[in-house]
Amino acid sequence: YGDARTVMIILDMTERALAQEALRESEERFRMAMYYLPVGLFVHDLTGRFVMANEASSRNTGYSLDELLTMSVGDIDRGSITATEREQMWSELDQGESVSFESAHLRKDGSLYPVEVFLSPTVFHGRRVMLALAQDISGRKAAEQALRTSESRQRSILEVLPDLIIETNVEGEYLDIHTAYEDLLLLPKRDLLGRTINDVLPKEVADRIKECIRTSLSSKSLQSIEYKLNTLAGRQFFEARIVPSENETVVAL
Repeated sequence: YGDARTVMIILDMTERALAQEALRESEERFRMAMYYLPVGLFVHDLTGRFVMANEASSRNTGYSLDELLTMSVGDIDRGSITATEREQMWSELDQGESVSFESAHLRKDGSLYPVEVFLSPTVFHGRRVMLALAQDISGRKAAEQALRTSESRQRSILEVLPDLIIETNVEGEYLDIHTAYEDLLLLPKRDLLGRTINDVLPKEVADRIKECIRTSLSSKSLQSIEYKLNTLAGRQFFEARIVPSENETVVAL
């Protein structure tokens, strides 16, 4: 039958092996970077099932990572979008693009915390998924509420003060006016804002007030001045106490 022969084909797999190793290393670096992000990270499939979460997500929600990986978006976000909406979003957004919105996440203990979510479509281990960064904005919301409360309190105080409170700059321009009695003004408030004291006051009174403004700003001290004016309510006598404020402005009471 003749000599038996064997044909061997040897392929150099070095380049492919190196490429696969580089890919594994790249994926591991990505995974570690995502895991230690200071904001909550969730990766979920288009049904909403979590396939990855990070340490911040566990810390914020109170669930362990193992628990999170048995859960879905709806378990922590009752207002989450539907699977159909995720499919549509994944199709409409290019990878790398994102949408942002505010929501509230449910902790394991039943309490809620406000979050700002950045949602983006991507591919994870060959699967179409959504990557969500969830920033806990409790501090920001508390600061916003404190500011609203402070502003409301200040408005309430200003509205019951019988005196005029006027803010001007060094040129004497009316920047803001607070009073419960507009008839104490020479003109309606809307007609005064943006104008200067030289536009509406007698020259002698305007010059004296501007000198007090300059002195108050330069010495950073309280200045007082007395004067009389013909207002909407008739002839009135005033004592103005002028104190420096921010950005080269003064407040006169």
